[in-house]
This record gives sequence, C-alpha cells and structure tokens, in this order.
Amino acid sequence: MTLEGMSEVLSNIQKLQSKLESQMEPAAEAGALVGERYTKEGAPVKTGKLRRSYATRLESKSSDEVVMRTGTDVEYGPDQEFGNSRQSGTPHLRPGFNNHKSEILSTVKKTFEGSL
Repeated sequence: MTLEGMSEVLSNIQKLQSKLESQMEPAAEAGALVGERYTKEGAPVKTGKLRRSYATRLESKSSDEVVMRTGTDVEYGPDQEFGNSRQSGTPHLRPGFNNHKSEILSTVKKTFEGSL
C-alpha cells in the first residue's frame, strides 16, 4: 500500500490551524461582548454609571488560549452583584454570561466559521 499526498494534507492542516489561531481573539471578544450586553441590560440602574462602566478587554493571549475579562471599575459594583451587610445583591454580571451561554457559544462558532 502506498500513501500519497501526505505532505499536502499536513500543509492544509497547518494552514487551517493558522486560520483558527488568527480568529481566536476576535471570536473570544465577540462572545464576551454578548455577555457584556446582557450584563448591562441586567445591571441595576439609579444613575446609569454602573451600566455604562462595564467593559470587555483582552486579559491574556497565547497560541491556544484567549482570556477576555468583562468588569467594572465602579467601586460599588461588587456590592451590587454580591450584596453586603446592608443590602442584598442584584446579580447581573454572572447571569449576563451564565444565562446566555448558548448564544455566546453560537457567536464564537459563527466567528470561526466565517473565517474558514
């Protein structure tokens, strides 16, 4: 038995890997922005400062992993999410992501599919 074309197969795999690696950050960002949108929609609003403050940024990136972080720099953000001794929390960050996992993953998948 003779196997021909193996170098072409390996070359195509390498090209595909390169394409996927180049789309990791855009795909992760697109998914994270879906969660950010739902976080903002669920955030308690008195002045709107907390809602406006949520932002998503790249935290780290390697050849096989991209980490995005969505958060706020508003000092009372954690109290709104988790509560404290004077108030119960109004969870919105965790539900913004946890309740919309399928949409987030679908967005990530579509970003990858669009690059192939």
